[in-house]
Amino acid sequence: MSSEPLDVLALVHANAQALGLDLSATEAERVAVHLGRTVAMAELLQAFPLDDHEEVAAIYAPGPQP
Repeated sequence: MSSEPLDVLALVHANAQALGLDLSATEAERVAVHLGRTVAMAELLQAFPLDDHEEVAAIYAPGPQP
């Protein structure tokens, strides 16, 4: 990931404009909070060391439910 901090709110505004979404300031802030949480989770996953022989699971398939 980039070493520069991500301006999540600016990203939300830019994407909303590109998609033609009319978000209020409150709505944009709410989206930015959730996106910021997603970025934080992704950074934790990206930082987890994996050896060359390890692979991530391709598909999660839960077992049968009782």
